[in-house]
Amino acid sequence: MGFGSQGTVWNCLQKLRHGIAARSSQRLDGLVVIDESYLSVKGKVRGRGTSKALVLVAAEDNRVRIRIEPAHDASANSIGPLIKRNIRTDAYFTADGWSVYSPSAISEK
Repeated sequence: MGFGSQGTVWNCLQKLRHGIAARSSQRLDGLVVIDESYLSVKGKVRGRGTSKALVLVAAEDNRVRIRIEPAHDASANSIGPLIKRNIRTDAYFTADGWSVYSPSAISEK
């Protein structure tokens, strides 16, 4: 991630904690940015072929509310329900263009 100092890491961690603490039963709305990531302490394999833990991250563009949830795998069957559970149906979302985020793939699940 290229953090310049321990203070920068501390500030980033505090913002993440605040965003997670703001979690409520309300789903995210407005413009929501979605992406998946793989988490691991150590490992050399990167990308969708790794054995690392997959998480889905969704963040409101104009607020500090975020959702971070583990995903079983990187399929529309796994990610679609996470999106439906965490994002309002009238929200607009943007992602990296991967087909699993297409509206048709999400609505089928």
